Amino acid sequence: MDTRLTTDTEPVRTRGRLRFHPSRRGWGLLVVAGLLLSTVLVDTAIGLGRIESGVRVGDLELGGKRFGEAERLLVQRSKQLAEESAIFEAKGERLVVDPADVGYFPDVDATFARARAVGREGNPLGRGWTRLRAYFATTEVAWRSTLENEASTELIAGWAKRFDEPGNEAGIEVRNGRIAAVEPTPGRLLDRRAARRTLIAGIETWPREAVPLPFRTEGRRTDAADAADAVRRANQLIADPITLTTPSGSVELSTSELAELLEAVPVRRRGDWALDVRFAPEKVSEELGERMKSFEREPVNASFAVSGGSVSVRPGQDGLRFDAEKTAAALDEVASQSAPRSTEAAFSSTPPKLTTEAAEALNITQLVSTFTTNHPCCQPRVKNIHKIAATVDGMVVRPGETFSLNERVGKRTVEKGYVLAPMIFDGEFKDDVGGGVSQFATTMYNAIFFGGYDIVTAKAHSYYISRYPPGREATISWPAPDLKFRNDSRSGILIKTSYSNTAITVSFYGNKEGRRVTAETGERTNFTDPPVKREPNPALSPGAERVKQGGSRGFDITVTRVIERDGKVTRERIFTRYKAEPRIIEYGTGTPRPSSPAPDPQPTPPPPQPTPTQAPQGTPSS
Repeated sequence: MDTRLTTDTEPVRTRGRLRFHPSRRGWGLLVVAGLLLSTVLVDTAIGLGRIESGVRVGDLELGGKRFGEAERLLVQRSKQLAEESAIFEAKGERLVVDPADVGYFPDVDATFARARAVGREGNPLGRGWTRLRAYFATTEVAWRSTLENEASTELIAGWAKRFDEPGNEAGIEVRNGRIAAVEPTPGRLLDRRAARRTLIAGIETWPREAVPLPFRTEGRRTDAADAADAVRRANQLIADPITLTTPSGSVELSTSELAELLEAVPVRRRGDWALDVRFAPEKVSEELGERMKSFEREPVNASFAVSGGSVSVRPGQDGLRFDAEKTAAALDEVASQSAPRSTEAAFSSTPPKLTTEAAEALNITQLVSTFTTNHPCCQPRVKNIHKIAATVDGMVVRPGETFSLNERVGKRTVEKGYVLAPMIFDGEFKDDVGGGVSQFATTMYNAIFFGGYDIVTAKAHSYYISRYPPGREATISWPAPDLKFRNDSRSGILIKTSYSNTAITVSFYGNKEGRRVTAETGERTNFTDPPVKREPNPALSPGAERVKQGGSRGFDITVTRVIERDGKVTRERIFTRYKAEPRIIEYGTGTPRPSSPAPDPQPTPPPPQPTPTQAPQGTPSS
């Protein structure tokens, strides 16, 4: 019998409203959520234009404050932070820091913006949580501020130098002539990175209170057992004296002297740290360096010998210097041997500044140019000319180098041996230290000129001086004007000077390289008459006059330097305008001289007495 079950099902339709039947627990959650939501909404409405509840910047409680009030408080506190000294503490010492000294600047606008943004940024859920959290927690907002990096770094470095206790590794030292172990000591160092944060935190602490500086402990890689092993090894190394042999003798080091040269340094061996005992190069240098000086030799520069117009190279010589590092290594090696023990003291070769090879490579082989100027004998200026000549003599100018006469000689001073002599000041010759050296400059200028070298800086005298070639002379003073030239040849230049009581000569040796130099001197033109200057002189009587300076005419002149080389001719025009040297006349402003005294007047004679008249005779008187 075939039995089948067939079911026709239609959708169940519910007519009317959906019914909401929360459980008792659900009702409780809904009530809590509603209360919280309403509280947040109410707080949001009340908080419009105010800082979010619970917000604090440093010690300032800004929560609930209106924006204007909060900003005013921040401005007031920022001034206090920037103007009042902060206090720090390290190892019982109080350290006072002026915020201005480290460039502290509190940014009020940025700080206020951060405080205002609390509860107003992010998604709605996050903002709601922030507002809800404000009822039972505080939101700390840090000051936005800056420090001057260099000033703050310098301050912290000073703290570190003052308070750091480096400690020490295990080691050895000499006590009462015996080698003793040194216990390791941990280091206590300023944590410089944390100290910067502490510096900011201390400045932003209000009210002011001492803020401790941060220190860190630096551990040690070696221990007391390593020190004991090092003592045993050191005593083996100094068991017997050691003789150091030198190029010209020997020095014996006693066991006590050897002990002073040892050190123990941490080394890593198979993953473990130990102390390596060895002779310290620094101690070898300190203890033996002075004793080895008698065996040292100074290097000698190669030089040039001049004979007539030719030049040859005198070979240089290497020096000898005591080599403490190599000597320490030699001591390490011989100290492991049995007595008698001897090793060589090490000396290193030190080349001179100018080696023979370098001197020969300069290709200084011949006289290139020379020039002589004359002067009267025995004046003070002659001593200055000789002094500057001796300072320049023997100078070598390499190819491409620029030579400055002022840089080489320096300021002319009494301490250097210069004396008072006339120089030109404001149109007059007046005494000054170093007067007369411009004659050397003129002589050197002409050696440069006829050598064909590049004249970089040169200035003629303001007034023409007859002992110099017109338009081909130079003056110097300190610090300017200067005389400079560049060696534009492929060979070096040797500057040689010579002098007598009446002449100075400057010669350039090098290689002409095919150059031939001549001078073409033009006519003097554009003459100007000397102005007359009158100067009072109280030593002269009124109406008296004296010529102090005769004066001379000014003029223009052009000198052409003609350089011939490899068939090519180069012409360089050098224009000079000489001023007219003033004629200076002194006139008297002193007290008039008294004239010759007048002769004493003769005494006035008395008036003549009247002569009596006689009566005629025979006539009786009445």
